[in-house]
Amino acid sequence: MAEMEPKKSNIVKFHFYHDYAATGATGSAMKYGASVVGHATKITAIEAPFNGSIVGLSVGTENAVGTGSVSFRAQAAGSSSAVAVALESATNTATHYGAWRRGIYSFSAGDLLGCNYTSAGTFAAGASCALFADLYVHFEQN
Repeated sequence: MAEMEPKKSNIVKFHFYHDYAATGATGSAMKYGASVVGHATKITAIEAPFNGSIVGLSVGTENAVGTGSVSFRAQAAGSSSAVAVALESATNTATHYGAWRRGIYSFSAGDLLGCNYTSAGTFAAGASCALFADLYVHFEQN
């Protein structure tokens, strides 16, 4: 019986976060990497090493959205795209995701990738909370 080679995936996850997100923020850039208390990164975007597409965005909050909504947008080449996911007090209050077929939200090698958020709501535990967004991209093979 021949050994099967494992299937390789071209999908990569990039983690973005924002500590102490405030109500009323509009298009605030999220930071890249892991949040470490006392040592926050200032990096808000990363450069794509290959051509590719945004294929997913998974988002969440430390505390549920109490009223209104918090929306997240993926960015490619520095401008917010139509790739958006929202957390709303009436439905999905703490986590949500969006997924898209590759080739719809394309970017080129050298484009900057990032995430931002807009808060038109309040959080259940108070005026602010931590947010996260995991951006999934599909890189094209050379």
